[in-house]
Amino acid sequence: LIENIESATRSALLEKALDALAFSRHFVPNTQAKTNDEPPKWDYKERYKLVGSCFPDLGYYVSSLEPLAAENPDKWTTGLGDAIDDLADIAGDLHKVRWYLENGHPEDAAWTFNFLYRAHWGEHLRELQLYLRNLAGSD
Repeated sequence: LIENIESATRSALLEKALDALAFSRHFVPNTQAKTNDEPPKWDYKERYKLVGSCFPDLGYYVSSLEPLAAENPDKWTTGLGDAIDDLADIAGDLHKVRWYLENGHPEDAAWTFNFLYRAHWGEHLRELQLYLRNLAGSD
């Protein structure tokens, strides 16, 4: 159980899992969705609370919101990221993918995985990876 794993080990395991997830996206085929079926909603507040209980040492971080800031210095901004929110969002998006797989819709699962990576959880994943790297470097 995760509560029996010390915090540094949890963070290291999370870092490895995020690396594996980022790598796996290169092997998900580009497909078109085949159905209009929708997975059931997963309550965000419950998901956030669950993730927070698993990773109580994670918190807020400063993030760059403009990936092309060097070419567009007038558009450069920063924001405040929340590692628990990032994980909760990634889990929520992957929950949808899992539902499609479990309900016999592999094309919808692949389409959802790819679409949500590009539109949502991919950015959370990359910023979270950097945050974890910086945390590990400060120990």
